Amino acid sequence: PSVFPLQVVLLLLTLIFALVHSGMASLRETGEKIIGERAYRVLFAGISLPLALSTIVSILYIVFSFFFC
Repeated sequence: PSVFPLQVVLLLLTLIFALVHSGMASLRETGEKIIGERAYRVLFAGISLPLALSTIVSILYIVFSFFFC
């Protein structure tokens, strides 16, 4: 199999997570003023954790399928 598309997928997954995570972190003060500290942290975790988990699982799947198949 070609490695290039897999590298693109890995790069895109990592970039999407990094942009969303850092973007939400930079908007923390504004978000906390609008919806409250606890609600913003729950929202941040609700968005950031699934993205992180899906990124890690996808990377592991691609790596294991590439090396062990």
